Amino acid sequence: MTLPTAKPRTLDARHDGDDDEGAHVKFLRGTYRGLSRAADETQEHAHMLEGAVLRARQEGDEDTAIWYRHRADVARDIERLLRERMAEAQKAIGEASAYEEQDLRPLLRESISQARRKREQGAVRVYVAGASNPAELGRAELCMNEMRRLLGPDVITHDWIRDIKEAPCADFDLSDPACARYATNDVDAVEAADVIWLVVPSGPSTGAWVELGVALGLRRAAARKQLIVASGPDVRRSIFTRLCDELHEKDSDARDSITRFAAHRAAATGR
Repeated sequence: MTLPTAKPRTLDARHDGDDDEGAHVKFLRGTYRGLSRAADETQEHAHMLEGAVLRARQEGDEDTAIWYRHRADVARDIERLLRERMAEAQKAIGEASAYEEQDLRPLLRESISQARRKREQGAVRVYVAGASNPAELGRAELCMNEMRRLLGPDVITHDWIRDIKEAPCADFDLSDPACARYATNDVDAVEAADVIWLVVPSGPSTGAWVELGVALGLRRAAARKQLIVASGPDVRRSIFTRLCDELHEKDSDARDSITRFAAHRAAATGR
């Protein structure tokens, strides 16, 4: 970021009645304070999660420890990003004057730096839930292919898109027994997965939301924890996505988080 040179100012200086300070500098100061609060809160959250890791390992529950370790590492990545943005804001404040055209907000929208990807086939199994209508089918297929590319060809528990392409007719023309068979395959695949990735539909859909409900129900009934991730521009269109572990407005961010989780799982299990 290049800003006009101005007299350096300290972050904690008082500015009551400072009429010569531009709106841009005031915005940067507010941004810095917000980043600082967020970084401190994220650090506290990471400490809490790391404590949960220790407790789970003391109880001999390695699956839960891996799950909490992943969440703690994500929190640490976010904290690190926030601290970096604080440094950038501090530098910008030192250089900025009443120049209001520049804006720090794009920095806040940048995604967290990519974690090193590991191609650990079999480290985790993933079920991708998404809309089956033609307008959105390609999006779910892309997400499945990304998982295969990054985590191995057998990472997907069930490719329901292949079922759709190979079916002799549309699902509403299938017989009841055929529909039950396809639905059973999907439910079994959700249960077999370590990660449920809901590619949140932008339009009308039924099956994807049913599969999210299955995953949430299994979480209540099963001792093993599954990571449930939802992504998409409309990720908050339903109250039930708030029960997921992670919400991402970009599918690519969800992909990166799942890949990071797989790497942690592989490292912990020695695979």
